[in-house]
Amino acid sequence: MKLFVLMTIFAIGANASDVQHVLIIGNSYVASNNLSDMVAKLATQQQGPVDIAQVAHGGWTLKQHANSKKTLELIASRKWLAIILQEQSTIPAQENRRQPFIEAIHGLKKAAQPNTTFYLMATWGRERGLPSLGFKEFQSMQKALNTGYQLAAAATKSQVIPAGTVWQAAYQEGIKDLWMPDGSHPSRKGSYLVACSIVRTIWQIETSGLPNEGTLSKEECLALQGIVDRVI
Repeated sequence: MKLFVLMTIFAIGANASDVQHVLIIGNSYVASNNLSDMVAKLATQQQGPVDIAQVAHGGWTLKQHANSKKTLELIASRKWLAIILQEQSTIPAQENRRQPFIEAIHGLKKAAQPNTTFYLMATWGRERGLPSLGFKEFQSMQKALNTGYQLAAAATKSQVIPAGTVWQAAYQEGIKDLWMPDGSHPSRKGSYLVACSIVRTIWQIETSGLPNEGTLSKEECLALQGIVDRVI
């Protein structure tokens, strides 16, 4: 499995002290479609230079990251404006797997410098649910994921980026092409929706009018931005 570590700085010539640093930790869900690049471009539009570092192994859990020397060293390497954690896509939905999820968050937080804000990126359910785990359709899986992330946030004093809730709102409004053909990973439209959700939550700014995603039309981007701003 491949490790992704990406550093993106916008605003050429900016003073180092002016740069805001954000770290994203997860797996292929956040590595897909250069999510970190999307976040940096959106945030920089209003916030000035933003540096996004991302570490993601395909299929990894937060427990694996909590046991990874490289991940822990990256967390400890600087004072981050925000650290975003994304768990493996089914664990928060399973009641019997939530405690290790919470313990992993605690382990990752111990490596951070004092007063670092942690955000849990609540993800989206599978397009067709996951019958093997008892989820017959997307909606039931989404409900379980939301519950898992909310419980973990409360237990670890973390904030939640409600990307899954925004995803569900878009789905209910008839936007169905948010997944790749596998029905799990995000399409570029799905990743753009998540990027807007991240920016809206961390910087508390409206996303309407922020830069478009290159492969989507202006109308598509405005529709996604509008949903994010209504839900978050």
